[in-house]
Amino acid sequence: KEKQEYQSKIFARDAEIQEAREERSTALKLVQVVQQELETIQAEKEKEKRLAAATETKLQSTIFELQSKINEISKQLESAQEEGLQLGTLQKESDKRMADKMEWLNVQLEAKMAKVASLEKELHATNLKFQSRDEEFEAMQQQVKKYNMFIQKICQPQFSVVKDPSLTPVNPNGFDVVEGHVLVPLQLLLEGYGFLPEDLRQVYNQTEYCPPTQSTMERKNSMERRSSTERTRNSTIDRKSSYKR
Repeated sequence: KEKQEYQSKIFARDAEIQEAREERSTALKLVQVVQQELETIQAEKEKEKRLAAATETKLQSTIFELQSKINEISKQLESAQEEGLQLGTLQKESDKRMADKMEWLNVQLEAKMAKVASLEKELHATNLKFQSRDEEFEAMQQQVKKYNMFIQKICQPQFSVVKDPSLTPVNPNGFDVVEGHVLVPLQLLLEGYGFLPEDLRQVYNQTEYCPPTQSTMERKNSMERRSSTERTRNSTIDRKSSYKR
């Protein structure tokens, strides 16, 4: 009986040992699995650490490059601001010079416009003067035309020619007629009388020819001088008219 109990205890102990061995084997397997998982996790951590280090290095390099660019941009911005200030100063100076130039040009323009207005007034006065001269010249031309027509009428060959105050006729067709007097119609003489100025119009009540007196000769000379003066004046007006055209 004791032996059976002892054997039972041995069997129980063996069973416990076997169970302990199985538990140990299971535990070892679990430890191996956990160890593998830990190694995997450690490897992943190392990989992540290396990746993080590489990423950090890359980020630091990128940050350094960005910081360099920021510094360069800051310098460029400062330089641009300085140039902007200089340009602003130059722009103000340029605007001032432009304003002064415009003011000077406006003063010059006003002076030129005033001068042009004065010249236009002078031109208008000159045109009026030339217009008056043209009217005078036209009137003189008409008067000269009348004088020429009167002279043409006076110099007609069909007038009677006499030798002397005795009214002895002269053959007008002869070649020896070099002196004498011409009988001019009264109507033609009255027409010429109308051309005389008021101070030279004198009427003599006579029926026979009288030789010219000294006063008559003086009046004739005065008329010739006046005619010469008018011809000179007409010539001057002709030259001015030609110059104007």
